[in-house]
Amino acid sequence: MEHLMQNKPLMLGCMTLTLACGTSVYAVDSGVSPAGYSGALSTPNAESIGVGDVVLAYTNSIDAQAHHPDFTDHNYVLGIGLLPYVEVFGRLADRSYDNPKLIGLTDLSTSIKFTVPDMPWLVRFPHPALKPHLAVGVTDIAGKAQKSHSYYGVASWQYQKAGLSLGYAETADVVYNKTNVDGIFGSVTIQPTDWLQGIAEYNGQDAQVGVRVMSPQNSLPLALRIAADVRYDLSNEDGKQAKWGVSVQRPLAFVAERPQVALNNITPTTAEVLPLVTASAQVQNEQTAVSIPTHNLEQILKKQGFQDIRFGTEQDTLVISVESQSYLWNDLDAIGAILAAFYNASADMENVKIILNKQQIPVMMVSSQRACLATWQQQTAQSVCKTPVLHHLHFTPQQISAAMAETQWINAPVQSSSLRPRIGLSPILNYTLGTEYGVLDYSLGMATTVEIPLWWQGLLAETQYTQPIEESADFKRGGVFYDQRLQAGIKRAMLHQYLRHDRMDTHVAVGQLYPNTYGSFVEGQFNSDYHQFSATLGYFEQNNDTQTRHQPMLLGYRYQIPYYDAQIAVKAGEFFDGDRGLKVESRFMFADTDVNIFFQKTKHDQQQARSYVGLEIALPLTPRRAYTHSVLQIKGSEEYKQSFMTRVNHRKNYVEGSWGNARLFDVPYNIDDILFNRDRLSRTYILQHTARIQQVFQQEIHP
Repeated sequence: MEHLMQNKPLMLGCMTLTLACGTSVYAVDSGVSPAGYSGALSTPNAESIGVGDVVLAYTNSIDAQAHHPDFTDHNYVLGIGLLPYVEVFGRLADRSYDNPKLIGLTDLSTSIKFTVPDMPWLVRFPHPALKPHLAVGVTDIAGKAQKSHSYYGVASWQYQKAGLSLGYAETADVVYNKTNVDGIFGSVTIQPTDWLQGIAEYNGQDAQVGVRVMSPQNSLPLALRIAADVRYDLSNEDGKQAKWGVSVQRPLAFVAERPQVALNNITPTTAEVLPLVTASAQVQNEQTAVSIPTHNLEQILKKQGFQDIRFGTEQDTLVISVESQSYLWNDLDAIGAILAAFYNASADMENVKIILNKQQIPVMMVSSQRACLATWQQQTAQSVCKTPVLHHLHFTPQQISAAMAETQWINAPVQSSSLRPRIGLSPILNYTLGTEYGVLDYSLGMATTVEIPLWWQGLLAETQYTQPIEESADFKRGGVFYDQRLQAGIKRAMLHQYLRHDRMDTHVAVGQLYPNTYGSFVEGQFNSDYHQFSATLGYFEQNNDTQTRHQPMLLGYRYQIPYYDAQIAVKAGEFFDGDRGLKVESRFMFADTDVNIFFQKTKHDQQQARSYVGLEIALPLTPRRAYTHSVLQIKGSEEYKQSFMTRVNHRKNYVEGSWGNARLFDVPYNIDDILFNRDRLSRTYILQHTARIQQVFQQEIHP
């Protein structure tokens, strides 16, 4: 083996020869390296995690070094495919020695890899199998306390049952550089079946061999893929043992949208998809209100949990107005359910117009036709429908009010939302990761939220009570994180008023924002299709020994990237704790799960500025539809958030957990969350995700 290690070209030549042995027709799957990238065992390859996929992995070794009886390793990895050709990994490595005189290692790091898109016009190859995939990456990019920092480039080839990767890595002169891939490296993977791999690799220092078993594609529910591997270091150092690892991968999206069926051969223009409200006057001769049987439709909508149900007619169109609080993941689900209810129960009407309300405020209007919905019901492209299934999309108060003024209402609102409590239950967690006090410290509790819509449009009272459940030793009395523990009591109690005028939306709140902290804030937004401008002003007094005053003042801008479920936002000014600076956030939406990558830099008076990078995951931690009773509604959290934040440009870069400065970047019960479907109620978003509305429609008409 020593002779082989001294003769690197011989080893790489053996890898190339092995590549020619395969006969299968499927691609070779990638594993997850302990260093934080997709690859073979410990070396990277030129593949990346699929867009919208998340992978969690654990190994009992922090990297290329083998497991040793003198120390114990725990290595945790989280990876996300954010964009095509881009993967981002976070890693927590922990090593403890049996000898108390030796100092262990606890390291947090972030890694990123870019896979180069195929560029066939640059170089031509005599055989497709000779064409390489290319990737470059960086490990441990956050902070000055870099213990595993490296750069690498890699080329990969796949041919039938086999995969080959060759590359070069440059490792920084850091404390733990022996744990890194360094120099020329390579790997060979043989996959004789869709559930078994044999792997051999050289990481620039040692050679390893291993076996990986995997669940085949689509063999497990929830699109899960589970893998486990065992690896052995071929160097002849005494005491080294085999290493093992496990990983779980699945899409971040909990709802998989099917491709939409083409409705006809006509490509609708913007004018056809988005006509003015006044265009409805050109449809047919004006009709007076007629007696329309709506009892069955009303019963269906009540069963689905809609409130303030109201029916009317506008010429030959049935108008349905509802308060939508029951479909918790996405308001597109509510639209699909209402369209299905209309299709099932209103055979006498050809046209329908839906007005969606939030806190009794109209936020959206959309129209459709029975003939068009029949194409969804039959899942066919053959139809007499000459317009898009969804048309007359409008969002501004003037447009919706004009349509409502032309409507002749048949009934008063049914199943009123006023004074009907909505009770939410969700976990709450304060924690730290990778500090000098431990790998994980936490304070876990349960948050109970009560919301009560009050007497007029847009008025909402809410309060949240926190009950601690469990905490680690460092969060208990005498612990270093005792001040950040969860405490029993009312965490927040506020009265909110929402107002809409043209493209300007306003939110005013007054009450208790945090424990012993009272005051008010005003949030304002101006929205267009792709741009949003915002401002937040507040004044609060904290009842403590010094009667601390807080006067946050922030200006913000958000840009919706066209044709992608991605946004970029920035807010700057004075945050809640008096720290001044900015926070920049990139938001990637995968159905109802959001991944936010952020950078913030803030400064208190007479202190140095602090910079952080972080990752936040937000997802609905609740059933898709709330439990609705005649007197109340019970739900989970529509948007449960958990963030990881680590300081950069500082000698320590451990994760600060779930608290920090730049507070009040998003105010509680903000306009986007309460009125606009978590900032997803836009013309662009709805037209891009019509397939989801179609799915819900088909599920509701074929229960």
